[in-house]
Order: sequence, then C-alpha cells, then structure tokens
Amino acid sequence: GMYMKSELVEEFILNPDTMIDVLNKYKEEKEKRIAAEDLLRLQTPKVIFADAVTECDGTISMADLACFLNQNGVNIGQNRLYDWLRKQGYLGTRPDKHNRPTQKAMNLGLFTTKESIFDYEGTPMITLTTRVTGHGQVYFINKLLNTGKKVRRKAATA
Repeated sequence: GMYMKSELVEEFILNPDTMIDVLNKYKEEKEKRIAAEDLLRLQTPKVIFADAVTECDGTISMADLACFLNQNGVNIGQNRLYDWLRKQGYLGTRPDKHNRPTQKAMNLGLFTTKESIFDYEGTPMITLTTRVTGHGQVYFINKLLNTGKKVRRKAATA
C-alpha cells in the first residue's frame, strides 16, 4: 500500500527510475528491520540476565566481580580492580576510608557495606567489607566490557 498525490501518479508510473528507487528504499528498510529483530532476539537472554542481576537483593565480593570480568576478557584481578576503582573515584583513598565506597558510588547504588564483628585478643573489632550490588555488577560489566576499556597490568620497569 502506498499513497501519493494524483499529480505524482503519472510520473511514478511513467518513470521506471522513480519506481526502482522506491522499491530499493523499501527493500533496505525491510533488511534493517530484519537485522534489528535478529539482534533483539540475540540480546534477549542478556537483557533478562541483566534485569535479574539488577533486581537481585544479593551482593558479591570484589574478588567475584574481578573473576567474572577476567573470565570475560578484562585482564584484572581483585587488587587491580580495587586500584582501578580507587583511581576512578568509586572507592576512598584516605587511610580511614580506604576501599570504602565514596558518596558518588553510594548515590549510584553500586556498593553496600557489610559490617562484621570479631574478637581480637579479647577486644571486639569491627570490620567493614565493601560488596558489589546487582546494579553495581551490571554497571561495571557494562563500563569495562562494552566500552572496550581494558584494565591492564602496568609494564614492569627494569
């Protein structure tokens, strides 16, 4: 189905180039739509996984996040991940705030902290462990995998 002004109908019918152009544009649009539908079909499992992780109340450790990233091509371990997060401003660098989430990271909902109490020679000690939320997992995976940014070990100096 196609609609056009009556004065253009004659030109359209008499000029085969116009008809070919219209049909070629239709073919291109159809191919683009099919490609987009194929891409959507391929990405559906990823979207479902990302939604499930984001909505999950559970958290993972930095070591688990580093392991997942490493398995997916980002050359990083737990220590380098902490270092990268500090340099990017997601974790604190001062001795009293070392490896604790910054206000920026907490506002983004990337981390939670887990408080633990243990007995050290009769004195109760409190430790805070930074954990990555479901939203944080998706955020950092997208940031490091999809943007093509790779965190690499610094070259050794002799």
